[in-house]
Amino acid sequence: LFRSHKSLGTAALHASSGVASAAEAMTAVPINQLARNKGVKYTCEITGSPATLVCSECPVYFATHEHFDIWWRGIGNFIAQDIVVLRAPPKMIGSEEERKRRAEELMGIRKELLELCTETAQKFLVQGKYELAVPGALQSLKFAIEVFGSEATELVPSYLLLAEANLGLRRLKIAEEFLS
Repeated sequence: LFRSHKSLGTAALHASSGVASAAEAMTAVPINQLARNKGVKYTCEITGSPATLVCSECPVYFATHEHFDIWWRGIGNFIAQDIVVLRAPPKMIGSEEERKRRAEELMGIRKELLELCTETAQKFLVQGKYELAVPGALQSLKFAIEVFGSEATELVPSYLLLAEANLGLRRLKIAEEFLS
């Protein structure tokens, strides 16, 4: 399921236009409350508020259909398959070598997705599509934290993308939080 963003072909072309074809479109469906593990709380990928919907293709949660739509058009259609791989429960792998190889593979996916999310957010900012830049910038920050840690200087580009997108949306207080 891992695919390099450099080999995405038409997906990369759609990233620059912000358009997903009908074949690529997924939906958000209500979370099955009966299947939820006790004590598990799902939060919206965009706002962090309690989620009521889940993407039909990958384990990503949303508070509203609008949040799903923004996420899907902004970055989700490019990363959904890789999110499935990253969020899948670990398989029973026997040897320490196999576990190490799997950890390295997952880190490689995170690094590729960090680059893809950053580039996609930057393209939307250049195009003035600030609302669509936010999901890519948020995912960029999440992957940067997973790759480099929460105190690393490598997080600065993601914070700047989020600040610029929120400035474009006239959300000055939110932009200020990302800059401080």
